[in-house]
Order: sequence, then structure tokens, then C-alpha cells
Amino acid sequence: MERKIISTTSFSLNLDKIPESAIKEFPRKDDTTGKSVNLTVLNFNTEDEFGKSASVQLSRTKAERDEGKKSVYVGNGWHNPTKATADDTPF
Repeated sequence: MERKIISTTSFSLNLDKIPESAIKEFPRKDDTTGKSVNLTVLNFNTEDEFGKSASVQLSRTKAERDEGKKSVYVGNGWHNPTKATADDTPF
């Protein structure tokens, strides 16, 4: 089965809201060190008062969610679903 894009999410990220503890370092194949942050994008079916339909937060572990740890919101943006064409239907 061919892999197809079904939607995109464009967002702005406020780097000042990302705590150092959320930034993970990892080794690269070229012996340099990379940095990453795990994010979750929430896509909504309507826009907010600013015209945004997506919200970006730091990802939480199941344990953090179970403990009731609050989400840290770090950005927002737009969810852009694509429309299937007649060529995309299998019948």
C-alpha cells in the first residue's frame, strides 16, 4: 500500500516555554549530539477566536497523565486536512 499524506498541521512553537528538562539529548551516527523534544499536536474541528485549529503541547507520559500533571502548551497553528480525489478511492 502506498503511503499518502492525509493532512498537515502547521504551527508556531514558542521556544521560551520549553523547559530544559523536556529537551532530550541523543547521539547521532556522526558522533555529534542532537537535541529533541516530544510534542503532541491537538487538532480541533473548529477554529478558536484567533483562527487557530491546532494546539501544541509537550507530550506527557501515561504516568504523568494519570497523576493529573497539567499540559504545557508551547504553540498553536492550523490543521489542514486534504481532500481525497476520485483517483484515491479503491473502487
